[in-house]
Amino acid sequence: YDQITQDKHGVSSMAFVSVSATVGDNAYLGEFAFVGENVKIGNNVKIYQGVTLGALSVKKQLMNKKRHPTIEDNVTIYANANVVFEPGIYYFNSLNIAPDVNVFAETSGASMQIYVQNGIRIEDRSSFMQGSDPNYVLVYGNGSSEMYVGVNSKVSATVVYPNGNVNVAPHSEYVGMIWAKSINVGANSIVK
Repeated sequence: YDQITQDKHGVSSMAFVSVSATVGDNAYLGEFAFVGENVKIGNNVKIYQGVTLGALSVKKQLMNKKRHPTIEDNVTIYANANVVFEPGIYYFNSLNIAPDVNVFAETSGASMQIYVQNGIRIEDRSSFMQGSDPNYVLVYGNGSSEMYVGVNSKVSATVVYPNGNVNVAPHSEYVGMIWAKSINVGANSIVK
């Protein structure tokens, strides 16, 4: 990754961009934005802090499939964005969903599988696959760290985390099956 430092309105920004990524004119990349291999970013795009575009790791049999996004011209990706997944298989080194972010799945009877090597964090007031049928959304945690569901957050998925711990903070809602080394559920939370 190349490290890019730029100045926007007097504020320094450091982003990491793969040498094989394509970045258009007038693109702004916020603090610690990571742009993966073969990502295509159009002109006049603003991507704010902490955004990762592209898979952090991939299985060998998927190397020749498109796994990095194309961001068209004149797009802004903010913190607190809504993110929509289509049916398919996704691989992450870790999965972190910032506070107040809503992540949805358009499963429509098709399955979606998310494999995470390390920790999963769904921060406060966020939703992850809310409204989806948990029978069609599988989240598999391969590492030995934890899955954390923040305060006032909502999750709808089947989670398999055999070597890790699942912690559901107070006042949260979890719909689906959980299979983990240990499960901790906070006060006033609903697990069904």
